[in-house]
Amino acid sequence: MKSFAGSMLNDANLAIKYLLQFDSVLPVPGIEKVEEIEENVDIVNGSWKLTPQEQQEMEDIRGRVGPRLCRRCGYCMPCPQGVALLPLKNMHMLWKLFPREWTLSWRYVTDGVESWKNCDQCGECEEKCPYHLPIQEMIAENIKFYESVTGGKK
Repeated sequence: MKSFAGSMLNDANLAIKYLLQFDSVLPVPGIEKVEEIEENVDIVNGSWKLTPQEQQEMEDIRGRVGPRLCRRCGYCMPCPQGVALLPLKNMHMLWKLFPREWTLSWRYVTDGVESWKNCDQCGECEEKCPYHLPIQEMIAENIKFYESVTGGKK
């Protein structure tokens, strides 16, 4: 099963049941195998009511993810100064998903970190973000995180 919320949700049952609570939302989960289609159909055909345990799990996820979730839609791009916004905004997610040594040496990440020096704080990325994320602040935090785990090496 492909992930939800930028790999922050890995429980298809919980994610789909949660989304089915809203009339104006149509869940469109990614699939890789026929079994996943069958799993999705079973979820939709079952009870959509979240149990108290599932509701608590959603609250726990909200607390972990917070309100600053980048959906990786790409609307903030391109940056006029060539800053690689996506890897910079999603450093923590990449750190959680992939082997750490690989993440730290991945050109997608290292080139992104290097591109940060070009940022002139114009704010164009934040103006374009449909989720009104504080992109510059998020990137600054992620650069600090990257430097803390690499000892400042790029």
